[in-house]
Formats: sequence, C-alpha cells, structure tokens
Amino acid sequence: MRKIFLFSLSLIIGMTLLIWIYQRIGLEGVFLKFSFLGWWQILILFLLTLVRILIWTWRWQLILKAMGITHISFKSLSAARLGEMSVSYLTPGIYWGGEIVRILGLKNKKGIRLTVMIIGSVLI
Repeated sequence: MRKIFLFSLSLIIGMTLLIWIYQRIGLEGVFLKFSFLGWWQILILFLLTLVRILIWTWRWQLILKAMGITHISFKSLSAARLGEMSVSYLTPGIYWGGEIVRILGLKNKKGIRLTVMIIGSVLI
C-alpha cells in the first residue's frame, strides 16, 4: 500500500510539474531554450551527467565496503542515488532533502542499520 501511495504521489508531482512547465513555457519554448545546443553538445552533457552519477555511486560503494557492508549491488546503490537526486532537485537547496530518501530506501530494501547508513552518507 505504501509503495502505491509513494508511486502515486511521485506521479502526481511529476505530472503537475510537466503541466506547469508546458503551460508556462510551452513545448516550442522548451525546444527554443535548447536550440542553441547542437546534438553533440547534448550528448556530451548527458554523458557527463551519467559519469557523475556513476562516480558518486562508486564512491558511496567504496565507503560502504570500508564500513563492512558488501552485499549491496551497484544497481541498488545507483537507484538510491537517482532517488536522492530527484528529491534534491525539488527542494530549495540542491543537496537538501534527498539524503533521507537514499538512506531509507536502502534501509527498507536491504535491511541495513540506519546508523551505518547515516555515517556513510555523512562521509560522502
């Protein structure tokens, strides 16, 4: 039930933001904002963002391994990191708010103690 609620809430927030952007700027305006970029520049931005996410996840995995937590897959850590980023970009500060999503997500899915996860997040 909780998963359905969180999914529904996320879907509603996402759709609301999408509609707001469409009404405020319009689809043509979105393409106009990015029209000064070439396809190769968009590809480079996408690849740099992907590399950043992979490095952040790898760094977090190294910290957790040093703390004795070795049973978490890279995929699970990446999913938690993406969840953190999506919440962080909705909060007033870019790095506020999402950390709790990352910590609680892995706590619920992988059964890791909360104190270990908080210490690992502070080190990042």
